[in-house]
Amino acid sequence: MPQRLNPFREQMRDDVLCLCYNDAGELEFQQRNERTGEWISKEKSYAIYMDENDYSERSWLERDYPKLLLEFSGADGCLPEEVDDILQNKSREYGEIHFDNYDDYATKYLYSDQLGLYEYGDEV
Repeated sequence: MPQRLNPFREQMRDDVLCLCYNDAGELEFQQRNERTGEWISKEKSYAIYMDENDYSERSWLERDYPKLLLEFSGADGCLPEEVDDILQNKSREYGEIHFDNYDDYATKYLYSDQLGLYEYGDEV
């Protein structure tokens, strides 16, 4: 029998989130509504928090997501209001993350440009 008809394990939910700019110009995790195409903030429902720690002193490779988006966006010479729209579109293109939800939102997560998305303990 094919694997899809007789899976070895129960299929886990693979949600696609995007670290993108919202209308206020702040980075947040959003998910696209498949029916309406609208982008909805999902940080609270997935318990994802931004890690404010600075890991650059301990890292040999410094990552800066907003800076990289600006470099790859091709927004040089654009008006400021155009730059915001370009960054929002590029962040939705490059900021995709597949989130395997094992335990139905019971776990809290932190996101850092240096470390990525990782599981965190009970206190945030």
